Amino acid sequence: MKNTLTLFWMLLVCGAVSAQRPSPAVLDKLLSQLAQAKDDTTRIIVLSSLATSHVYYDQETGLDYADQALQLSDSIGWQKGIAVSKTAAGRLYWRKGKFEEALKNHFAALSIYQQLGDKYQSAQLLTFIGQDYGDNGQYTEAIDYWSQALKIFDSLNDKRKVASVYNLYSWAYENMGDYPEALRYNYASLKLYEELGDSTAIAFTNGNIAQDFVTLGNYAQALRYFRQGLKALEMINDSINLAAYYVNCASVYTEMKSYDLGIEAIDTAIRIARQVRDTFSLAYAHAGRGEIYLRQNNYASALSDFRLATAFFRAVSNKDQLTGAYGKLGVCYTYLGEYDSARSVFKKQLALAQQLGTGISLTQYYQGMQLLDSMTGNWNDAFTHYYRYVIGHDSIFNDRNMQKLAQVHLSYDTEKKEALAQAEQEKKDIIRRNIRNSIASGMGGALIFLVVVYRQRNKIAKEKKRSDRLLLNILPEETAEELKATGSAGARSYDKATVMFTDFKDFTKAAEWMTAHELVSEINFLFSEFDKIISNYKIEKIKTIGDSYMCAGGLPVPNKTNATDVVNAALDIQQFMKRLNEDRQRENKHYFEIRIGIHTGPVVAGIVGLKKFAYDIWGDTVNLASRMEAGCEEGMVNISGATFEEIKDQFKCIYRGKVMAKNKGEVDMYYVEEAIAGNSSESATTL
Repeated sequence: MKNTLTLFWMLLVCGAVSAQRPSPAVLDKLLSQLAQAKDDTTRIIVLSSLATSHVYYDQETGLDYADQALQLSDSIGWQKGIAVSKTAAGRLYWRKGKFEEALKNHFAALSIYQQLGDKYQSAQLLTFIGQDYGDNGQYTEAIDYWSQALKIFDSLNDKRKVASVYNLYSWAYENMGDYPEALRYNYASLKLYEELGDSTAIAFTNGNIAQDFVTLGNYAQALRYFRQGLKALEMINDSINLAAYYVNCASVYTEMKSYDLGIEAIDTAIRIARQVRDTFSLAYAHAGRGEIYLRQNNYASALSDFRLATAFFRAVSNKDQLTGAYGKLGVCYTYLGEYDSARSVFKKQLALAQQLGTGISLTQYYQGMQLLDSMTGNWNDAFTHYYRYVIGHDSIFNDRNMQKLAQVHLSYDTEKKEALAQAEQEKKDIIRRNIRNSIASGMGGALIFLVVVYRQRNKIAKEKKRSDRLLLNILPEETAEELKATGSAGARSYDKATVMFTDFKDFTKAAEWMTAHELVSEINFLFSEFDKIISNYKIEKIKTIGDSYMCAGGLPVPNKTNATDVVNAALDIQQFMKRLNEDRQRENKHYFEIRIGIHTGPVVAGIVGLKKFAYDIWGDTVNLASRMEAGCEEGMVNISGATFEEIKDQFKCIYRGKVMAKNKGEVDMYYVEEAIAGNSSESATTL
């Protein structure tokens, strides 16, 4: 299971309401204030407070209060009252999982606060808007709005709010599968809370760090951090976060195979969640208990819990977790022999995973389908799905990512120890200065020297990072590391790589009427988009030559999927250019037709020169790939027979016959039309 805790507790720190059900005494007090209110503005504030007090339970009642506050604000024309009531309504809709309504209300409130010049409330609304997007699986949009909020909180020097935004970042990056970045922001938040001395917030952040230890597989440390958090939450009687904490503890027990303790923790979480009528916690709790039953091979009980989990996740529109729950349902149905039901829920999982576009969700789908295909004897598809699962899993949980996680932990621990040591040293220095002025003077000089050395070291470290980034923009990472380690990088031979060339029709003529600025801007825009596309695959950009773009798959790290990767990238580039040209035609703007050529074969790769290093590839494969581009029609992807043999089972192709290529004679060529659904074998048709 993913981290459920971060967003839960962030609602308390970043939001305007308590993440727990208000006591009857609190509600009675608010209702009494409402009855005694002597003016409309007071009534509006109290009604909005009543609305926000219902965010975590009985949202319908809360929406009724928010509507009363809004109507009264409209009747007296009080803009701030409208903003307050719409903010409350937005939070209530968010908790119900109605994100479009939440965004509508939050954006309306944001507009009013911006007009009023209220920076703090504007930033607060930006965090709420980010949460609306984040819980709907739109993490990039969420981070964008949180970044806007962060700038405002930073300008206001509000460290507490800055820390809360860091935690939101961490939650989003974890769901995106970028665990090193998630951990980095968790520690940045923890550092600020330690400066503020906020013990409760420190406990919550430690809980998030505990999840990072789960990712690292260090369950003993994870439990230690979770237990520390539990004590703090029990002291403040925070029911919502307490339920989430128990769910997370159960996930650790599950990984440790302490299933009885896991069930006990889940049952506690369900009991608490039912008391406060919290659907979010119930969804996660039933998913957690289903996972335990699944690992115990109790498929019938697991199925029951996962059915409840999917129902609850649908109720709160949590698409990300619903995707995973569908996958677990499919696994249960598969083991129970209900294959049609399994295929049906896997299909739902795939649709949601593609909608969300997260690698983790797709990886889970491939894993489930591999099981179903194996159980039903569909070995070809089972192998394909297993292969895709391994590729997806390795891309998320590769050694480099895990090393980054460990490095972030080590870096934080080291910094903390250094800070403590420095603080201790400063105490000693103060004592010595009070005793002997002469020694104090000497120590002062030493401290100045240390500060100079420290700053110089930081400056050198920053320059090193900058040079490393520049080097990686020029050379592949493996080649750059070899160059830094040894001072040279030798040429390497690759038995099978796939080379792609692109070129634009009539670009030279267009350059005659375009200004230099327009020409460079156009090339930069198009090639930047190509860079983004190939970065989605294991493809290395080689160079650009005028309006020609060259890249290759299968190097500097050899792999068996380079032909498929390059063809997929080529089709993405083709579709990008098609959409761009359609838009420009509608706007009566100039556009370019593209030709794409691909060939697979042996190459030699390496660095040439002593200055301005250039990573390049050589061989007949490069020449033939260039001929594929030259012999291609506009808007098409033209591949050689060698590439076709590598990808014929994955893509529908049209055989062009033997086509004359300059200095190569007649060569078999094919146009790639589209990927084959399910990757079943299909021979090329003849043009």
